[in-house]
This record gives sequence, C-alpha cells and structure tokens, in this order.
Amino acid sequence: MTAVDAVLEVLRQIASDVALDGSTGTIRDLGRDVPFVRPASITAHPEHAVFLEALEQDPVLGKLFPDDDESRGWIRGVRPSALASRLINGALWHAAMQGQPIVEVVDAWLESSLNSLRGVINGHPLDIPVLVGFGAELPPDTRIETPWGTLRSRQPFDVPVLAACGAEHDPGWGSILESHVTQHEWTVLASDGPGRIVSPSLDDERWQRVALALLLAQTDSPAKPTRPWFLAMMQPLGHGSSSGSFRQFRKGPVFSEPVEVKALERWLKLVKDPQLSAIAINRAISMTSRLTDHVDAFIDAVIVWENIFGTGDVQELGFRVSMTMACVLDTDPENRAGLQQEIKQLYNLRSRVVHGGRPLASNEAQTVRERSQELTVDALRSVLGTHPNVLGASSQNLVRFVLGGGLLA
Repeated sequence: MTAVDAVLEVLRQIASDVALDGSTGTIRDLGRDVPFVRPASITAHPEHAVFLEALEQDPVLGKLFPDDDESRGWIRGVRPSALASRLINGALWHAAMQGQPIVEVVDAWLESSLNSLRGVINGHPLDIPVLVGFGAELPPDTRIETPWGTLRSRQPFDVPVLAACGAEHDPGWGSILESHVTQHEWTVLASDGPGRIVSPSLDDERWQRVALALLLAQTDSPAKPTRPWFLAMMQPLGHGSSSGSFRQFRKGPVFSEPVEVKALERWLKLVKDPQLSAIAINRAISMTSRLTDHVDAFIDAVIVWENIFGTGDVQELGFRVSMTMACVLDTDPENRAGLQQEIKQLYNLRSRVVHGGRPLASNEAQTVRERSQELTVDALRSVLGTHPNVLGASSQNLVRFVLGGGLLA
C-alpha cells in the first residue's frame, strides 16, 4: 500500500466510524440540519494518531508538518492536527449539498479533497465549488448540463447553504447553477491564512450567459428578469461556505412543461457563442432587471443594438443598425421597411434623451421601454438561433448581409 493510500484509507475509516451508517450506506443523523461532526470527536478517535503518522510520511502532505513552522515565524493555514476534521466535515457538507448523502459520495469527496490539497501544496490551481442562484423556476428534480456547470431546481439543502452564506431572507423560489472557480494563488503553508480566495462577481460572464438563456427561453411578455441574485463559494477544504454575495431577489420565469425545459436547453447551448460580447449580454440582462427605471432600460436596449449591429464604422450608425436589425427580425421586405423606420426613430430618440435634449414623461418612457425591450429580445433570438454569422461581422459584411438578405458567407 502506498503512502497516498494509507492517508486516504485511515481517513475513510475515521469518517465511517464517526459519521456514516454502514447498514444503510448513508450519512447518520448527526442532530443538525447540515451534517457536522465535532472536531473533538474526530481527534479523539483511536485511528487519528495513525492518520497523523501516515500524513507525515506522505511525500507531499508531510510538508504540512510541523503544525507551526517556528523557524520561519509561520502559522500553518492548514494544520495537520485539524486536517481530518476539515476533510471529513467538508465531505459530509458537499455530499449533502449535492442531495446525495451516501457513503460513496462522501468517499469520493475525501479522495478529491486530498488530491486537491496535494495539488495546492505543489503550487497547482484549486477548483472551488460555487452556487449561483437565479429567480427562474424549474420543474422539481431538473438537472441541465451547461458549459458553465449544472443548472438545477432548488433542493431542501439550499436553505441552510443560504443561511450559512449570510442571506437574511430565503425566497423559497428559483434555481441553482452548480459551478466552480479556479484559484491560481492559494497556499496552505504560509502564515497569511489558508490562501487568498478571490470571490467572483455576481455579474461574471458565465452566470450572465445562463441568465441570457433564461431570458430568451421564456414565453412571458414582457420578459421577466433573470439576473442572478446570490453567489456562494464553498470552503475548498472544509465545511460550509467561504463567502456569499447577494442582491435583491426577483421572481423570474417559470419553466413547468417539458417543452419549455427543452427550449431552455437549446438556448443554453446557443448563448455560449464566443462572438456574443459581454457588453450585449450584460446590457440585455440589465434591461430586463430594471422594473421601474424605464429610461435606463431603454438605453440598455439600444446599447445592445449598437454592440451587435454597429460593428466598425461609426458613420451613419443609426441607419446601419436599424437596417441590419430589421433584416434580422423579418424576412418580408415591406415589414423590414417598417421595422427599419421604427428602430431608427427609437435610436434617434435615445440619442436625444442621452444628450439632454428630450426628457421622457413616465408613461411615454414605459411604452418606449417595453417596445425596445421586445425588439431587443426578438433580435437576440433571431441572431443566435438563425443568423449567428452576424455576430462579430465587419461593417462590410453586414452591408452584404442586408443587400443579399441571407446569411453571411
């Protein structure tokens, strides 16, 4: 048996004795909503001394010794004496978070965490699990694999996760993206704690692309907001969360039928198009999230138009944007002509509003916002679903597209 196996095997033995039920193959009832074993119970286990001995003999994990490196004035960020407790409770936490509180999943997390720890000691990046919450509702037990993680319906365990991250209110609604972030600077050896963990923004492009798919897949009109409302980073080598970010929760669309979930799966594949810029994505999400800021939502909409259809030359920008957008929205020449005029008028109105020449009354602002938002969502659907070659195209190619009425070569 190798030293690596020795560490893992004794760790599994301790975990089995203090937290797992061999007869049922599940985590025991440990008297808490979130499974947790008191560290003293783990360090008092007869095999804990064997664990520390195997740990010290491991060619990589042995670098954790001594607990404190007094010769360098270091206090270990991860101490050998506390490591078994951190790894076992971390495995219990993650297994429960996945909704799979079973022995096999706990064992898999123990092995994964040990391997991650070895990688960190050797200077390798660390993958840290992240949960991102959305206001869109999915059917129970839904799991959709996306390029950015697994989008799923809420689970009972999400309630204590939110509480552990500092959420003051749980809306009891929505969906969760299970993802991860990679930390390239993380140490367990120095005295500056367990390493620098930089929390990603709630407006990270990965989550924003998921939000855009939720926007494009819905059939509600006007579209309901889909911006992510919370982000929780899990402890990479322990129990619970390391950070949480929140904004006001807003109810989003409801996907209750299989055909609606299928449509969402399709849009989740389409929105990964690398030619679709972060600006267009962020402004589309911002547009639908502004429930009462109608002028700002209107401005967001036109920024999306410019970003997608205004590539290159800025001369006659309003004309080129309106022409290309009209061609994307409809195939009938007469309808295109009407759309071009409408979009051009909205574009010019935006310019007057932005430059202080045309304030909008509240009722007019809402009407303009609703129409510009409708045009924006329809245009994004058409571009991603039918005309993806428009994305990132030069101004010359956009002119050819308009004149030819077909896809770009």
